[in-house]
Amino acid sequence: MNRGDARACAENRGVNRLEAADVDALHERLLAFARRRVPSREVAEDLVQETWCAAWAGRESFEGRASLETWLCGILRRKIADHFRARRVQVELQEREAALPELDRALDARRTLARLAAALDRLSARDRTLLLADATDVTRADLAARFGMSDETLRVAVFRSRAKARELVRAA
Repeated sequence: MNRGDARACAENRGVNRLEAADVDALHERLLAFARRRVPSREVAEDLVQETWCAAWAGRESFEGRASLETWLCGILRRKIADHFRARRVQVELQEREAALPELDRALDARRTLARLAAALDRLSARDRTLLLADATDVTRADLAARFGMSDETLRVAVFRSRAKARELVRAA
């Protein structure tokens, strides 16, 4: 709604017998009020237009207990609050959308861990022990001594255990 429309609304309703100059002055004061509270002139103009539309739609509720300017400023304050509330929700949605890839990676990691746990359960006790022991800080020489194998035999056994685990994870 532009100034001309606002003027026509005020004249048709006869709210406090507003003159066109009064509507122009109110419009400028509302715009100044909005400009101090929102980031851009365009947003302020949109909010003032929404205020005039809401005032026109709710003109029957104007009881004249406060000045028309006070009533319009109250409507405009609510429009500004609605604007920032909508922006906050939009920012929150954008932040959540930005977090989705990270959440997907976490879910994929969790699924992979579940498949690995299932694969480890299906391995023989020897293969499972070899894999878990190999993943610790124990040296290959110590592992070979614990299992009663040569270093080369241990290396081959760990390699085969890993291959079995990989195949079981893929199949899971």
